[in-house]
Amino acid sequence: MKNYLWLFLVVAGILSIPARANNYTINFTGTGFLPKPGSGSFTYVEGTGFSNFHVEWFGVPFDFTSAANGASGCGTSGPALAFALLDRKLTTCPSGGTYMWNGSALGEGGQAFVFSYGAVGIPPDVSVSGVPDCPSASCAIGSGGGSWTVSSPSPVPEPGSLFLLAPAVSGLGVALRKRRLGQNSSATWS
Repeated sequence: MKNYLWLFLVVAGILSIPARANNYTINFTGTGFLPKPGSGSFTYVEGTGFSNFHVEWFGVPFDFTSAANGASGCGTSGPALAFALLDRKLTTCPSGGTYMWNGSALGEGGQAFVFSYGAVGIPPDVSVSGVPDCPSASCAIGSGGGSWTVSSPSPVPEPGSLFLLAPAVSGLGVALRKRRLGQNSSATWS
């Protein structure tokens, strides 16, 4: 039984290494009365979801984190659907739709910013709406829309990665020690 403990530690350590979080940047193109957003960003972990998903447009910050983690449409739901929308690689939706962002700012409390996919002129198949934080009447009035691209991710190590890697390293150390001790005990002394 003890002989297999090291093997268990190695396997458990390797299997427990979590997916890495990736930081993404969103670059916008667009038209309208207001300027396009400079950029947006989010962190995404496959199987876990989004965090820190923010876009600032015309001085109004929008938080998409909750909406992206609860996305639904095209017969499926969850963060993976929102990521496919943002990455412009939806496979569960009808083909021929358009990926677009739309924003409108109507002063205090009237802001909207949406990432969507679908046929133009009808409700979208999938959309993710941001929650604005515009506490005063100084918020802009206007509208805009366009497209976007998501940059290549930059990996961000999860805080527990090194902690979870410890069992793998420990198991490997135990295995090497047992192997070395096994070789020394078989040597004959004269």
